[in-house]
Amino acid sequence: MDENIMLMEYDYENDILFFNAEKNYEYEFSEILDESIVMDFNKYKAPIGLEISNASKIFKVKKFQIKHFSSGDLHICINKNSIKLKLGLSITVHEKNTPIPPMSFVGENNLNIPTFESDLAVSSV
Repeated sequence: MDENIMLMEYDYENDILFFNAEKNYEYEFSEILDESIVMDFNKYKAPIGLEISNASKIFKVKKFQIKHFSSGDLHICINKNSIKLKLGLSITVHEKNTPIPPMSFVGENNLNIPTFESDLAVSSV
């Protein structure tokens, strides 16, 4: 698989979506973007993971539907002042991929993370 792929896992009990870079990067630190979103970075300050708490509320779907997330895309844009995320996901309904409304987030770049922009494919584990 390609290095521009994030693997997605869902913790049903705690309603948390995890996204991790497929390639095994060495974790360095996390940035709390808001009360529900945490981004992990490697030693080069490149994003390697994302955690979304209260995922069913954020995506406005039922928890059992999140278990059927099939694929998606994640756009990350970091500049001097902000960190922007746009995450679009699809769920499987009657054996058909059905997109749900994307989640967008803009937060402050409090740790002065270097400029970074990437489009990543998201795949369930």
